[in-house]
Amino acid sequence: MSYHPPSVHKFQIIRVGPGSRIGARSVVDRGAAVVGSLVAPGSYIGAGVELRETLLSGRRLVNVAFGATLEIADRELAGPVAALGAAAGPGPAERLLASILWAASWPLAGAAAGRLGERAPAQGDSSADVVAALHRGEPGAWVRHFREVMQPGLADVARGRRRIVGPLARPPSAAPVDAAPLSSSMALAVPGLVNDSLFLGPDGADPTLGFAADALAAGRQPFVHLFRAVVRYAKAVAKDWRSLRQPGAQAAPMLAAVPETTRTWSRS
Repeated sequence: MSYHPPSVHKFQIIRVGPGSRIGARSVVDRGAAVVGSLVAPGSYIGAGVELRETLLSGRRLVNVAFGATLEIADRELAGPVAALGAAAGPGPAERLLASILWAASWPLAGAAAGRLGERAPAQGDSSADVVAALHRGEPGAWVRHFREVMQPGLADVARGRRRIVGPLARPPSAAPVDAAPLSSSMALAVPGLVNDSLFLGPDGADPTLGFAADALAAGRQPFVHLFRAVVRYAKAVAKDWRSLRQPGAQAAPMLAAVPETTRTWSRS
């Protein structure tokens, strides 16, 4: 017999076998299997992970039969989920890092405007629109995110209003319908500028995957994880920045404005 309280969020394609207990506020990702295991409250089980006769508490995995304990470093496999009501803001080290990055990135923000062709934000543009462009893989989307979301947002992190890594700003309809308890927890959490969902490509637009990334990022992150996230983000922006110098990327917006009949005639 397996048991899990109503506040456990599970993806549709999972397997919970007999003798298993899953604690409240836990997130079980798609393709995961839990058989004869105990999952402590507030734990995340990653996609495709199989637990058999083990105990999972956050990132700590205990195999009772062998008496072995393992600390899981990969957050995509397992990790802690923030407690209900957790609203931890950025720590002193994160605020200092944000201040340094904001000052260093100020000249780059102006250069990004030129690289994007002085594109002014369209009416109704928001961080959610920029994130959607990232998921679609649009050229210049990472540079635009840096200019419109990251660079100004670093000032908010320095003031203690946001975090570098945290839940992204999403409409209420983006959360899975059965995730109300955890959704209320993340609504109280200090929002972030980035999290793992930005780097998933088209899969990042999946509400369930985005929800899992937000749940993992709702608590205050270790400084090492913050630094790795900043490096990963910088690499993505740099790659997109270089791609905008390619003739094809520069011609794409102009070609899109040309009527299809004209383009067909010109190729004949």
